[in-house]
Amino acid sequence: AIGRRDWSARLPYGPYISLAAVIWIFFREEILAAWLPLGQ
Repeated sequence: AIGRRDWSARLPYGPYISLAAVIWIFFREEILAAWLPLGQ
């Protein structure tokens, strides 16, 4: 349809960044422990 925006364009970006920041603050050690061995 003409003038219709993509579904993803309507989603606010801020809440996802905020959620990711909170997860990183509380689970940083667990995330790093899970990801670092994958690069070796």
